[in-house]
Amino acid sequence: MKSTLLGTIALSSILSTTAFASTTNSNIVYGDDNRIETFEASKKMQSLAASTAGMFRNVKGINVGGYTVLPPQTLKEDMGLCEDERFGEQNNAVVCSGFLVGPDLLVTAGHCIQTQADCNETSWVFDYKIKESTGSADVMVKNDSVYKCSKVIEAQLVSKRDGTKIDYSLVKLDRVVKGKTPLKFRTKAKIAMNTEIVVIGHPSGLPQKVAAGAKVLKNDSENFFQTNLDTFGGNSGSAVFDEKTGAVEGILVRGAKDYERSPEGCVRVHKSQDEITDFARYGESVSRITDIKSLKYRAELFTVAKSGDSAKVKELVDLGLNIEITNDDLDTALHTAAANGNINVINTLASMGANMNAQNINGETALHLAAFNNKKAAIGELILNGASTLIKDNMGATPVERTMYLAFGTRKALKAAQEEEKRKKREE
Repeated sequence: MKSTLLGTIALSSILSTTAFASTTNSNIVYGDDNRIETFEASKKMQSLAASTAGMFRNVKGINVGGYTVLPPQTLKEDMGLCEDERFGEQNNAVVCSGFLVGPDLLVTAGHCIQTQADCNETSWVFDYKIKESTGSADVMVKNDSVYKCSKVIEAQLVSKRDGTKIDYSLVKLDRVVKGKTPLKFRTKAKIAMNTEIVVIGHPSGLPQKVAAGAKVLKNDSENFFQTNLDTFGGNSGSAVFDEKTGAVEGILVRGAKDYERSPEGCVRVHKSQDEITDFARYGESVSRITDIKSLKYRAELFTVAKSGDSAKVKELVDLGLNIEITNDDLDTALHTAAANGNINVINTLASMGANMNAQNINGETALHLAAFNNKKAAIGELILNGASTLIKDNMGATPVERTMYLAFGTRKALKAAQEEEKRKKREE
């Protein structure tokens, strides 16, 4: 059984919470239903699952003290499932899935979050899953386990005349996700036909499920491939992995209908044969993660920022990369350019609207790194372009206090700039 997006029958609660993410068909099960609880999966799959999350709309989460209460309805209550359908007694509290690709960067489907307005309305919860010890999932979660969507880095939701669909979103969360490891992902070429794959996410908004037993069945499109994964509405945005390597190959975005009304009048999972012949009606579509330009070209951006190739920086931005993309230390390209004294790259990034005061995982701005590395010309260009001398890193040090012991001239110039910035603030 496989399915990806919302069913054609009334998924009233889910639809009401995802009105802004409504553009595709639902999913289905192919052959046997391969969905299992996370604790039933291999240790490898459990490790990958730890870096996946479920999305809910802020208006649906209720704050109680230091906790957030997720929507409590069960799947059976929400959809009118037949009594013997799997997972009917579990809560379906989330509406989309996502996964970490950086300490505070998350990928989901474009129809889940397309605009900044969508982002502002949503939050993400990790480890929403059935516990082996209790047989249930917590719907009251600590607030420090809930992360708000802060900024859309890159998003596409496009349907072309030739039938091609581009559907993905890369967002920044409001803070670093603690205790989770960003997933590895493909950055070039295509997954091979018949590769065995697995999906991890929240089918029908349920607690996290792992579904294997599928493979790549159609692979000719530039932007997506098709599979016989068992996915449902709520799986949208789920990471699809190469089962052998554990690398993310794509984002689950759409598929055949999930559910159908039975002769008894209740609702059952829609089933199909495991081997698909009619791709117009069946097959779950997976957006290639290589479509996300800010991830595809991220490593190259940092390489050219280090080498000082400002023309190549412009070329990468023209290809669709967002200059605010960060690495695993939360450095931006501006940090790298500043640390290496590459003033042409600094000015190029500044002209493109780069945040001159972005802080990395240590709380350092680009000016901190330029000061530490005694890059006098870079310090001057950063300050001219709006870098602040007053920001403190995680150790409480300003850029002045990060200069090398014998860098007297650099320290003196920074100190003068700091005093001038203080004077201007007093006059405001």
